[in-house]
Amino acid sequence: MLKVLTGTLALLPMLALGADAYTDAEASAKAKLLIKDAQELRKEVSTQCAAGDAAQLNVAATKAQVALTEWPNDNLKYRALFPYDACRQLMSNIESYARTCALGAYKGEAQRYEQQRWSEDLAECSSAIQNPDLSLKDLD
Repeated sequence: MLKVLTGTLALLPMLALGADAYTDAEASAKAKLLIKDAQELRKEVSTQCAAGDAAQLNVAATKAQVALTEWPNDNLKYRALFPYDACRQLMSNIESYARTCALGAYKGEAQRYEQQRWSEDLAECSSAIQNPDLSLKDLD
């Protein structure tokens, strides 16, 4: 009995991490995939926005929303993803961009702000992928 209990206790740290926790390499791969998907979806949204296709813009916004819900948000469990928050933000930007276009409000300040946010978040995401600040995952 004691041997079984000792073996179970030894597994507790692994169980606490859970099967869904990401390694640094997996988190980096997930961020790379997200930035690729975000860039492709943004091209679609730009084309649909120029065409004024509200129905397809709403479909694109939903795709971005799904990608956001698939990005884990349990901060303690998924610490390896901390450095890549700007990559997640790219999808949030696209969702907003698509919805704004669908409403016909993508002009003036809204357009300038969206383009600025996209550029800044894209640069930050790219930088995080090239040189992730892995110290962020060690916060308690």
